Amino acid sequence: MALVEWAQTPQGEEILEGTVGGLLAGVPMFFVQDQDPGTAALMTAGGVLGGIGVGMAGRRIGAAIGKHMHPAALKDQDGVVAALARTTGSESLMQGIEQQGRMMRGQVADYLVEKQAMDMVREGRVSPQVMDELKGIRQMASVADALENATPEQRQAFLSQAGLTPEKVAMLSQLEKELTTGAADQMDRHILEIADIMEREGTEVPMVSADLLRGITKEPEAVTGEHVGRMLGRVAGDEIGVLGGVALGGLVASQLGVQSPKDAEIARLKQQLGQG
Repeated sequence: MALVEWAQTPQGEEILEGTVGGLLAGVPMFFVQDQDPGTAALMTAGGVLGGIGVGMAGRRIGAAIGKHMHPAALKDQDGVVAALARTTGSESLMQGIEQQGRMMRGQVADYLVEKQAMDMVREGRVSPQVMDELKGIRQMASVADALENATPEQRQAFLSQAGLTPEKVAMLSQLEKELTTGAADQMDRHILEIADIMEREGTEVPMVSADLLRGITKEPEAVTGEHVGRMLGRVAGDEIGVLGGVALGGLVASQLGVQSPKDAEIARLKQQLGQG
């Protein structure tokens, strides 16, 4: 279990990624015809060491460049780039999964808001007309956001355009708060209950632990240029490190005079011809 926990740390991930990448690139060398095992071993070792070393550096360099170029949050936090950067551009993959889970939690919360709105109308707690009016305002902007940062003139224009009185604004704001808070609390309560059961009964698994579920109930962090840079540096560092390490291993083998059986036979024949 301790090894699994170590593998989920940033350092553990970097070492494992470099090791796996180096082995995938180097092990096939052992099966190449007329390839010397010593050369294949050096190339494999070079790929592993290069994948680990350059991979580690790539993450840090990419994160630093991304942070310098775009320190603010990405404009589109729901797009493909943001999703990939959130998952693979975090300090560790587990942190990325947790952050992505938080975003999915927000999408589920939106679904629960709609469900709760239908339940309130069906139960007669709110009239369909009032709920439709609130949904229309939520499509433009939430009541709180629309009024909080607006100037008095903008606020009055918004209210007039929407046909709202201050009393109605207060009522709709309270209704919106009840919808969003109730939906999120309902979902978080179920998630925390599952986490408690997993911890109490010892049914945790490495990729879905109780701590991960509890972390999902928090608000997601914004994806910035640092996340994007770390993601790109992670991929490029591993690839460049493995390929460069394999090539360097082959060069070292050549400098050490390591020869395959075929090369040794060619050298022997050349020597015989020279003597003849």
